[in-house]
Amino acid sequence: MRKLIAYLFPLVLLTDCIGPLVGFGGIHAGHLKYGIFLSVIVVTSPRWRLMTPVVAVLTFLVYITGLAMLASDWSNSFNGVMRLWIAFSMYPVMVSVLRTQQDVLAFLKALVVGSVIVVATFGVAQVYPWGWEGYMRGRGFSYGGMGAYATYAMVYLALGGLAAMSLWRTRRQRLFALLVHVLAGVIVMISFRRGAMAGMIAGFAVIVLLGGVRLSPGRLLGATALAVPIIAAAFFLFGDKVTDLYTARVTQGVEFEMASRFGRVAETKQVWSDFANGSPRHMLFGTEFFNSTDIFEWLREDRPIHIDYNVMLDGAGAVGLIGFLLVYFLIALRFRARWRRLFRSRYAIGIRAVFWGLLATSLIFSASNQLWVTTPYALFFALLGALQRSAELLPTKQAVAARAGVPVQPLPTSVPHPVYTQAHARTP
Repeated sequence: MRKLIAYLFPLVLLTDCIGPLVGFGGIHAGHLKYGIFLSVIVVTSPRWRLMTPVVAVLTFLVYITGLAMLASDWSNSFNGVMRLWIAFSMYPVMVSVLRTQQDVLAFLKALVVGSVIVVATFGVAQVYPWGWEGYMRGRGFSYGGMGAYATYAMVYLALGGLAAMSLWRTRRQRLFALLVHVLAGVIVMISFRRGAMAGMIAGFAVIVLLGGVRLSPGRLLGATALAVPIIAAAFFLFGDKVTDLYTARVTQGVEFEMASRFGRVAETKQVWSDFANGSPRHMLFGTEFFNSTDIFEWLREDRPIHIDYNVMLDGAGAVGLIGFLLVYFLIALRFRARWRRLFRSRYAIGIRAVFWGLLATSLIFSASNQLWVTTPYALFFALLGALQRSAELLPTKQAVAARAGVPVQPLPTSVPHPVYTQAHARTP
């Protein structure tokens, strides 16, 4: 099971990326991920450690499951709840199943395999498009089976991969991993998916500020030498697409979000107005969780509520929104408590920086929307669980001090000359 967990996400990403290429009728390879995830959850659940964040996760999931059962279109609502069950359950899976530091390191190293799969899919999809093209169909990029949400997966894979950079044994392996993650970052930037760009920039900034990446002049020069040719090649191959996407997603897109009645600003005003003027039942428990397309009177055009916090407040009420944020808070609190006891090794500083960087990234993604997609969100919680488990397995300051208090006698570098007693001394 532990070996399966290490390569769980490369396997799931492969089925996601292939997607509509393999299948029949309305069922395709992308649907296999639900069976894989649910099988892992069922098999590992008896071994889950019921620590405070895990209890909070289970309580939140039981609450929203009850809401789904009370919805008028319970099947549609339960479909969204199932995605949350899969994503949030990855945290208890990782903190419970990963038994040794080697298990954690195998999981982190496998992230580069996931990046290779997603980046390669993007490259092939530009020649042989399939799946959802994302934005500006016919003129934008094709992302394969995952669609534009592949950019979220790329960000989580690239940031999580930073925790494993020091674990590669050879310089060639480190360079290959860096190249793949830089490619993923460039794809995110030229795609102009605003949430993915903002999340990646914020997450990387947090990692740098917390010392996870040391930006020495030599490293900056090396990273620039690696990134500039990739960016130049991207503009040479996709210059027109990049220009059109910038106009549509940044210039016009920001104006749409700010001014349109379907934009996120108007959406937020409406949700909070409904909350403030709603019944006590709506304020506490929301209305029709994950059924906003049919129920939310102001939209009514097959556009669901986008911002995750609005989804929670409108569909699950104040109880749901507080429970959602409480899960994040308790996971962060658990990691911080462990970090305060850890010996400050270079690796420990790195996983701490990546943990907080991922948390910042996810909070920004939720200001765009990520509840509607399964794999990237599940990858986020799996990374938090793996980093928490790695921190639990690292030595504490007290343990290092205790070992330091019993010095180890060094082996002699040479054999000393024997000293004879007088009784055995050679006489002249």
